[in-house]
Amino acid sequence: MGTLWTVPVIVGMIAFSLGLLIAAEARTIIVDDDWDGADHSIIQDAIDAADHNDTIRIHAGSYVERLYIDKPLALIGNGSVDTDLTQNGSEPISFGAVASILVDGVSVSGLHIHRNLSGSAPYYVDGMWIYGSGSTLKRIDFSDLFHGIYFLASADHVIANCSFIDNQCGSHTIQARNCTFRGNAWSDHYYDIHLDRATDCTLFDNHMSGCGVFIEGDDPDHWGTHSIDISNLVNDLPVRFLRDNVTSIPDVAGQVILFNASGLAAKDRSFTAVTGAVQLGFCSDVSVENVTVADANLGVVVQHSNDVLVSGCRMSDITTLSYHGGILVRHSTEVTVVTNDVQSNHISINVISSSGIAIMDNDCDSAIGIILSSSHDCVISGNTIESLDPGIGLNRTNDTVLRNNTVSAVGNAIIVADSQGTGIVCNALDDCGSGIRIYGSTGTDIAWNVISDARSRGIDLSRAHSTEIHHNAFSNGLDDAIDLDHEASGTVVHHNTFVGNGNSSSQARDSGGNNSWDNGSVGNRWSDYRGLDLDGDGIGDTPYRIGGTSGSLDRYPIVDVSYFVELELHSSRIIHLSGEPNALYARIAQNFPWDGATVTFLLDGIVVDERVVDLPEGTTTLRFGWSASYGKHVLRVVLNESIPIEEWMMVDVVRKSGASAGLSFSTGHLFTASMLVAAVASGSRRRRLE
Repeated sequence: MGTLWTVPVIVGMIAFSLGLLIAAEARTIIVDDDWDGADHSIIQDAIDAADHNDTIRIHAGSYVERLYIDKPLALIGNGSVDTDLTQNGSEPISFGAVASILVDGVSVSGLHIHRNLSGSAPYYVDGMWIYGSGSTLKRIDFSDLFHGIYFLASADHVIANCSFIDNQCGSHTIQARNCTFRGNAWSDHYYDIHLDRATDCTLFDNHMSGCGVFIEGDDPDHWGTHSIDISNLVNDLPVRFLRDNVTSIPDVAGQVILFNASGLAAKDRSFTAVTGAVQLGFCSDVSVENVTVADANLGVVVQHSNDVLVSGCRMSDITTLSYHGGILVRHSTEVTVVTNDVQSNHISINVISSSGIAIMDNDCDSAIGIILSSSHDCVISGNTIESLDPGIGLNRTNDTVLRNNTVSAVGNAIIVADSQGTGIVCNALDDCGSGIRIYGSTGTDIAWNVISDARSRGIDLSRAHSTEIHHNAFSNGLDDAIDLDHEASGTVVHHNTFVGNGNSSSQARDSGGNNSWDNGSVGNRWSDYRGLDLDGDGIGDTPYRIGGTSGSLDRYPIVDVSYFVELELHSSRIIHLSGEPNALYARIAQNFPWDGATVTFLLDGIVVDERVVDLPEGTTTLRFGWSASYGKHVLRVVLNESIPIEEWMMVDVVRKSGASAGLSFSTGHLFTASMLVAAVASGSRRRRLE
């Protein structure tokens, strides 16, 4: 009997005890850094001692610590300015967060969170990392941090009435869902609200100064599921988030963000102090023309779009993060960037993971000129670039042509790394640290370039294979005109002119293997070659010795260096000429002035223009207008009848046949020709190089 009676009594007592626990109210724990009556003086101690759903009230004070919130709690400060929370500067961290929310259902309000600026406090410190879902953040000041808030693959957060001041980035939302930003104030960031692969976020009544909203993501849902209305202001002007079937862009806008738009033009606008003044996501057949952006963090951004024109824009003082630029193109195809003026920026033009990009006739004066990475089938043509390093850079970018660019750089004019099938043709590289540097690349064609006054090497090959270097002119370089390192192989060097380069016994150096300094019958012109040509065939009777450890020879050095004129004609791809006549540009580079040179332009063998010009020392560009029916034509430029022209090219002019054609043409192509005159003397027009 006793046993039968005891079991239900014990069960009842357990149930009664559980009921008491469930019915118990959540506690309120007091934290104060200088009050003896408080429960704790350290916030983390209060968190560790708290139970689920407790409230921690933090009185005014200064709390130097890092918080790890690992249970659902409410942290309430005594006021955003008076309750000061900063990271523990004594902890040897290179990055981290002042507070990390690790679970769902946390509420934080009334704090001032910032980075400890004293001593050796690390720079990469964020205000708050949020992993759990369903957090509410209100009346929090975030300042002097790398990120104010960093969301990582979480959901259902509310950020309301907070302020973000002088952080690197206000908030960075990575793969987060259903976040609401309401009534917040932001100023002086690279980004205010960065929606990075996020979905279903709602933004309203946020006031931003000096930055704005930036969207990126590889899925249309990363753009199209957000709600961003005009109550969001950038520099007191509305954010225009326009999508789908939009037919026009309102005149008043602090930012223009287009998603899934087509047949639209953003033109004749000015923006100041924004991140991504004009942003395109999953758009087609859109143009951005005559847009001015100043004192900003990003200018024009094109992502996951095709058939886009960026033309005539002026961008200055775009001090971006390292991977962005005045004009940024990501994951896009058939984008034309033409005749833009991009000055005083970190990067002028940056292309990432794209194809069919044409960058033409831009004026770039920035720390870095034009960068392409992980892209292919692009053209960089006719640009004028002044930069620190590099002027033009390719990284893991294949089948791309660089031609007719004029580059001056403190460091490298052109760098090509881990790329294949690159053509570097008809560029003028002057007053650079180094002219062209090739790393880990295969099948590079370097031709018709003028490289002068390099403070280091003209061309430097490292781990490069199957490179052809021909018809270039090198002059007055302080180091070797060409240097092939011990891992350079399969290089063929021919028909180049070398004048006054380096201080050693040779103007070039070869420490690699299986390289050739002639094409089997013709080598190069060397200003310091002292051999004879007794049979008068123009080829020296003795080889020219190349410096370096390989013992290489130019077996067929060219003796006659009185004249060296070369020509290449080619078509720059994808350019909108807006009704202008077709044009051919002849660029003539020479070492000596030439008065009274006759330049003739022929179309299909018929002279359509001829003029007598005075050519100064250096580079001269001549423009010829022409008209012809659509189809194939032979274009030629001749410099005086007595100077032979070695090459010409058939070109095909194509009329635009609709959006499905992929390429965009209007009245025709821009054709270019480059002639290289290595030595022509004034008066006699002949001068043998000594």
